[in-house]
Amino acid sequence: MPKGSYYESEKMFRNALIIIPDMIVALYHLSRTYQNMGRKDDEVQVLRKVMNLPLRDFRDKYSKIKAQERLKELGL
Repeated sequence: MPKGSYYESEKMFRNALIIIPDMIVALYHLSRTYQNMGRKDDEVQVLRKVMNLPLRDFRDKYSKIKAQERLKELGL
């Protein structure tokens, strides 16, 4: 993995989402970035968005499962 910061990670995922706004995998990993940054409100908002999007890609199912598990961990 290349070295970087969570702020750089957030920027890269946001750039990806400009190209494909409903990319579940990018949204899920953005939520993980927010989790690591301690930005719970942003994390939850993105996780909920993941759960409301339709599956478009074979990787989406895994991301949705992980998002649902994380929401349960948070008691939501």
